[in-house]
Amino acid sequence: MISLKALIVEDDADDATLLARSLRDAGFDVQWTRVETEPDFLSSLRQPLDIIFSDFSMPLFGGMRALELLRASGLDVPLILISGTVGEEVAVEAMRQGATDYLLKDRVARLASAVQRALNDKRIEAERRQTQEALRKSDQRLRSIMERMLDCVMVVRPDGTVSEMNRAGLAMLEADDLEKIRDTRFADFIRPAQREAFLELHRRVLAGGGGLGAFEVRGCGGELRWIEIQAGPLLDADGLVEAMICITRDITERKAAELQILSQLEELQRWRTVTLGREERVLELKDEVNALLEELGRAPRYENTNPDQESRT
Repeated sequence: MISLKALIVEDDADDATLLARSLRDAGFDVQWTRVETEPDFLSSLRQPLDIIFSDFSMPLFGGMRALELLRASGLDVPLILISGTVGEEVAVEAMRQGATDYLLKDRVARLASAVQRALNDKRIEAERRQTQEALRKSDQRLRSIMERMLDCVMVVRPDGTVSEMNRAGLAMLEADDLEKIRDTRFADFIRPAQREAFLELHRRVLAGGGGLGAFEVRGCGGELRWIEIQAGPLLDADGLVEAMICITRDITERKAAELQILSQLEELQRWRTVTLGREERVLELKDEVNALLEELGRAPRYENTNPDQESRT
């Protein structure tokens, strides 16, 4: 049997007992309490309840008032209205106000199905709320992680605008908040010469791929910096690509160091080219001096200037 903790709002004790008996006959192990005044009703809401049955009209209290108080309490307890006679319009209004069902006292044959449906609806609603709460907490955790990351995390929509960006990313673009850049395509921050490369990366990710690229961007305040973007697809609940998610790192200092090293290498290469020719000419001149001295029968002035030649002889 299904255990059921019920509150019955009814001024007729016999009707309440009959309702409880009908519930037991329908297979419910019912524990019930009867009230007929508003204060008693409010007091009973403090105890755990699975369902509430309320007479529509009583001398001191009524079903619509009980429904109003239940809604104000914030409790998620199904309420079934029961009446001797009522018009269709009243029943529709009661359902619109939040009643789970409406039964006539002389037609309680569908009592069991009405209760079962109410309990199922309550269970489904509780599961939905639990899922929403779990999603809310998960989203909150992800946002907290994003905000504490030193690298930029951003989501770029298919139209190229940014829907999400953490504080590191906003600082990178010299933006106070997301609203300042929400309507701007991220590609517009990239230097024109590199813009097409970023757009190609964007197209590739939206097609389900991924990629890595380095770009020079100009922030809202005009500052130039180099960034490295690692991008991949962000999928929706159906597994379809809905946006591009990027982990973006400021590599301005690294890029400056690379450029400095390249500049130094180029400078060394230039000096090597210049001095290499001179060194070879000096060696030739020493060889010529030694040759002339040899013709004069004198000892060479310079030591062997061509080690390769010496090794061959």
